[in-house]
Amino acid sequence: MNIKTFNTFLLLIFISASMQASQIDSRITNYGNLGLTGENYITGDDGIVRMPINVWGHVKSPGTYLVYDSVDILTLLSIAGGPLKGANFKNVTIISHDGHKKNISIDKMISNQDLFTQKIEPYDTIVVEEKFGSFILSKSNLINTILQILNLILYIENND
Repeated sequence: MNIKTFNTFLLLIFISASMQASQIDSRITNYGNLGLTGENYITGDDGIVRMPINVWGHVKSPGTYLVYDSVDILTLLSIAGGPLKGANFKNVTIISHDGHKKNISIDKMISNQDLFTQKIEPYDTIVVEEKFGSFILSKSNLINTILQILNLILYIENND
């Protein structure tokens, strides 16, 4: 393979990697501007007081849920369908309604049996990220595309 072909191949790899990295960065940084309004607590017809909570990220059914006050974080994630394979429980972000961010480790909370110490407030947003390795494996079509491009370059070079 000549240097020009090799440089083209490297350029394609870097472009693909930077596109993937920018997608990761946008998923992480877009969580801060929530613009929430409404009542903190809602009483249903059954008389139970509930509060709205947002669950984002690598869970089966992300969205806004009305949950009872003093809900623990595992119950909240279970209501959202549970984590997907590759969820990062070592760094879960809780964003409060005023924009304050707090990172917690659910793994540590489970091992210390202190799941009820983390207070969830109305309009909090729970963000569960995907592990980087899981993200790369789930996007393995990128690797396949790069190999196909390399194969094409080698084919063209050998037939010149």
